[in-house]
Amino acid sequence: MKIVLKKAINTHVTVTNKKFKYTFFKPKKDLKGSKHLSCTTDRFIFLLISSDNKKKQFKKFISNVILGKGQVLKSNLSNLDGIFQVFVHDKKENKTQVVSDALGIGSFYYLKKDDNSFIFFENFNNAEKLNTTLTISPLGLFSQLTFGYRVNPYPELYKEVSKIKASYKYTIHNTEIIENKFHFLENKPNLKKAIKAFSKESNKFKNVTVGITAGRDCLTILSTLQKEKNIKLCNFGHENSADVKQGKIISEELGVPFKNFKNVDNSNFLKLANHISSVSGGLCTLSYVDMANFASKIASESNYLMGEAGACVRLLLDHNLSDKEQFDEYLTPATFVNKIINAKHKEFFLSERNQLLDLLETTYYSDKSNPISISFYRNARMPGNFGNRHKTLTAFSDKTSPFLAYDFMKHSYGLEKSNFSDDNLHLQIIMNSNAELEKYFKDPLKKTTNTVQEWNLRFNEYVGAIYMDIIEENFEYLKEFFDKEQLIDLCKEQVDNPGRGIYFLHRVISLLLFLSNFNNKTANVN
Repeated sequence: MKIVLKKAINTHVTVTNKKFKYTFFKPKKDLKGSKHLSCTTDRFIFLLISSDNKKKQFKKFISNVILGKGQVLKSNLSNLDGIFQVFVHDKKENKTQVVSDALGIGSFYYLKKDDNSFIFFENFNNAEKLNTTLTISPLGLFSQLTFGYRVNPYPELYKEVSKIKASYKYTIHNTEIIENKFHFLENKPNLKKAIKAFSKESNKFKNVTVGITAGRDCLTILSTLQKEKNIKLCNFGHENSADVKQGKIISEELGVPFKNFKNVDNSNFLKLANHISSVSGGLCTLSYVDMANFASKIASESNYLMGEAGACVRLLLDHNLSDKEQFDEYLTPATFVNKIINAKHKEFFLSERNQLLDLLETTYYSDKSNPISISFYRNARMPGNFGNRHKTLTAFSDKTSPFLAYDFMKHSYGLEKSNFSDDNLHLQIIMNSNAELEKYFKDPLKKTTNTVQEWNLRFNEYVGAIYMDIIEENFEYLKEFFDKEQLIDLCKEQVDNPGRGIYFLHRVISLLLFLSNFNNKTANVN
């Protein structure tokens, strides 16, 4: 069998009762794209969109599906690691099966068209080619503003769009789509095997780039890397911030070259902001401009090793507080949302907020064996927040997530919760791999006057003015829900007294930018 590997920034898959067609969109100057694999046999077409898997893993998956006469079985998916979306089209039966990774981070979106065809798409870049309108759902907007991403039981932001669910298999046949629960992630807790699986995943690729900071997730990854590998240590942000300084100190001790990338300046901010909003559909915060710029600088042959999902084996929240108090600390302050929502929708949004904490407790605390913080992180924040970020960053670079290796999740997720307190599992991996790094785990540099991204200063100096210009020029696309004067007033408040409201505005402006660009491109197409 021949596996074809291409770099692409997006994928569209069209499924009708007569055909299966896919398009990998080629990289552009500023968007290098990531790995997309395909294989066509006499009977089947296989697609795997993932940077976490090698060709030999895809081959094994294909062989097992063929042996199973075209059925994607739960056991087949144990061959695949990390974040992925897989399609298996049976030309003989004219049937297509679609499955995403266990947490749904790489899940595609899809539309059902008037002709009963289905279009699956990786991200919103080239959204004008979908030939659809995008209408905002009030409940979807509530979730987006309150969390920064979609959280069950709220719908997607756009009414026309659905999304592949984690632990479901979708079968498209004769113009119908059938969803079946498909919990393929096994639970076999074993500490030694979990540590071994993590190290194996970290060392899967020959050339790797690690964003080294004072964070424990990236430190854990670094501890497992073999010295003979082609390792590059980088980070981004203000050179006097604790994260940047810590990264430099660690790299010098290990004798590995280190490079710091400056934050995006005034002249390049809007370009990166447009990339992020276009790829994510306005669902991704513009606070990622510096990370996206950093990812764009990674060598095309290197995999960006990320510490995302480390919190899936971490007890995050303050257990001196009740579950409701913990969530109330986490949510976007209601004052920001209430300020910008117009009179038409204000009462509705207030009502949703008042019942939100009870709803979250019901939705994410049904599994009493897991603390609510872990349940929410795995089932809501990973597919939502990290899913949005994943779709954005993979338009710039390949990225790999050792904390999402199949065998690591299988052997770690069911461990005693004492392993998750105070990042104890992280520490055990470090002590097993490179105990010299323990001191940075236990005694990282204290925070300095300068923060990594210096948002307070940047918002005061130029970002706030850019955002107010965007609102003035494009507000018509959100006038159904927002009060223009109050939105501008919030920007002015954050310019004068920068604070948490900046991060809320990063989300609002991302959405406004996307809707403006999408509607302009759609008008040109029509």
